[in-house]
Amino acid sequence: MKTRISFLGTPLFGAFVLETLLKKGVEIDYFSTLEKDSPVEKVSSKYLLKEEKSLEELAEKSDLVLVAGYGKIIPKNVLEIPPLGFLNLHPSLLPFYRGPSPITSTILNGDKITGVTLFLMDEKMDHGPILSKETFEIKEKYYYPKLEKRLAILGGDLAFKTIPLWVEGKISPKEQDHSKATYSKIIKKEDGKINWEKESSQIEKMVRAYYPWPGAFTFTENKYLKITEAKSREDISGLPGKVFLKDKKLFVGAKKGSLELEKIQIEGKKEVKIHDFLQGNPHSLIGKRLG
Repeated sequence: MKTRISFLGTPLFGAFVLETLLKKGVEIDYFSTLEKDSPVEKVSSKYLLKEEKSLEELAEKSDLVLVAGYGKIIPKNVLEIPPLGFLNLHPSLLPFYRGPSPITSTILNGDKITGVTLFLMDEKMDHGPILSKETFEIKEKYYYPKLEKRLAILGGDLAFKTIPLWVEGKISPKEQDHSKATYSKIIKKEDGKINWEKESSQIEKMVRAYYPWPGAFTFTENKYLKITEAKSREDISGLPGKVFLKDKKLFVGAKKGSLELEKIQIEGKKEVKIHDFLQGNPHSLIGKRLG
């Protein structure tokens, strides 16, 4: 007898997971999302999936519901409806980085290992027992979108392998070690504001973790300046927040080292590579203090 599977998700992470499963031939009966024209809705429309806006109705029409980046707490009475429950695919190795921003936290903290976890949902946030995990070794300096996609595809593969075993009763969920739980927070616009008294390596992590939103930003003469691509240079020093030119490259001093700017966007203008910026605006930032 066919297992009726539905999908809940909203952002790109969920969309990548969903498309990975659909490309592998997994039949999804219904989907639900929190935002009109969300990435998940676009993928669902592409594959002609049926939408069910009521969570209760969706749960009643399903044997199992897979959740990936849905963005809303699901009531306990709804979680109990499908015979095989709600399975959540979370982009961290639980119990670490429970909550809404695990990928951002991974980049900000400079972790070398991350991964994805598939767990059986209960009424608490990212708290339920674990069905399976897959680790991912971080070998490069990822910006958020690329790491998000890598983990989503990894998660889709993990769900593809795990769900049949769960359906057949071949997996026993394992309780998380709640004493080791750590939490990620809701990201706010102000989190992206750069403090130039930090070390350049930490500021670079902000640039990568907060791209594309809220972005790592600062101000120059009351104009908003977003830094969209940069790298830490601990071998080059400068006064914190002061912009300087060296070897035809643009830097901003930090507490330790400096930040080499590669792409920026000044308020009211398009994003531009520093090489092009310097050709058109050679003295508009040099010597100024950002803050």
